[in-house]
Amino acid sequence: MADSGGKAGRLLSRIRPVARPTWGFVGAVATLTGFITGVILILDPFVKDGAPGYSGPPHMSLEVRVKTPPYPVFGDEVAAAHGSDVQVEAVVRNLGGSTATNAFVELRLARWLQLLPNTCRLHSDDSSGSVPCAQVPGYAGHRWKNFDAGKRVRIQVKARVIAFAKSNGWLPISGRLNVEEAPDVTDEARVLVKDSWGTFFPDRPLIRPRSAQGRAQLRVGPILNSARMDTIGDERTFFGAYHIRRPRLGIRDPLPDALSHKGYIILSAYIHNDAPASAGERGTARGARLKISLPTSSGTVLRAVASVSIDNPPGSWPHVVGDSVDLTAKTPIKLEYFRHSARIYRWAVADKGRPLPDSIFTKGVPIGYERMDGRLPPGREPLLVEVWVYAQPADKTKPS
Repeated sequence: MADSGGKAGRLLSRIRPVARPTWGFVGAVATLTGFITGVILILDPFVKDGAPGYSGPPHMSLEVRVKTPPYPVFGDEVAAAHGSDVQVEAVVRNLGGSTATNAFVELRLARWLQLLPNTCRLHSDDSSGSVPCAQVPGYAGHRWKNFDAGKRVRIQVKARVIAFAKSNGWLPISGRLNVEEAPDVTDEARVLVKDSWGTFFPDRPLIRPRSAQGRAQLRVGPILNSARMDTIGDERTFFGAYHIRRPRLGIRDPLPDALSHKGYIILSAYIHNDAPASAGERGTARGARLKISLPTSSGTVLRAVASVSIDNPPGSWPHVVGDSVDLTAKTPIKLEYFRHSARIYRWAVADKGRPLPDSIFTKGVPIGYERMDGRLPPGREPLLVEVWVYAQPADKTKPS
């Protein structure tokens, strides 16, 4: 047994002072006072002036977001059709420990986003409520003489998508925040003209899982194909096509020259429940079904549509999502599907896939992982469904 009174005991007594009975009540009070003083000194930067996490000079933040009414959730990016309205929000915070002076925030909209008259409103978290703010064509803003520590304010405006000259690309909404005591802060949101890149539905914000806001959005329940993922990027555009004989060209939308490579085409749908594993049963999608609709007419541009639905109780995110892919040709074509060609795969998992019935083209089919039971648990890898179709001249038939 080790000798507690030897070298080890003397070293321990230096690290953890031995209580001395002669202190009595006075010593106990002094010890408690020292402990309380230490706690106050440690927590002081986090409570000073009521601004958690910071002390000292103003620390300003700006977040610009956008949504499509009446959809309830703001995001960095949304899609909108020509003539539809969007709502823009700039969230201004002072996270520092002192008041900022001459704070000024402005929102500048792309020329094809037309501000609607008298829609700029200033919302404060305190009792001041909502008040109008300044706006002119393409611009809205507000100035504060003093912006207190811990204060949070939201500026909201409404705009309409008017004729977009290029018919493709993004419409930026840029924000800038300026105060005397700190450098300028900027942020940006974007509106995608829906006709310019795919046709996914419904319009909904794009979630960024690596941001704090994105992680909070994903915890509300099952969310279908609404995030930006490292695997494919924007999950809202989850349906595409490629030529069977040229897979290295990648999945495309639109797919040009559908008659090339003998007209053999694979339609590919990516399905993902974006909710994290921590959501548990609350985040499980139930009754999940996939339907792929093929055009029955002929033409030089044929559009196929994939839709995914779930049966969970209504929530803040859509329970039916869809996307389309266009197959084009220089002369009229028509599409037919290959019977028994539909298969479902687990993304990035080496398996041979499982067959799906041909009813995927009519009423839709249940999908899942171990079983096709319509359950999509949160935190799992995405699913990939592929079907074979044949593009042919409108006056010919599929080869036997």
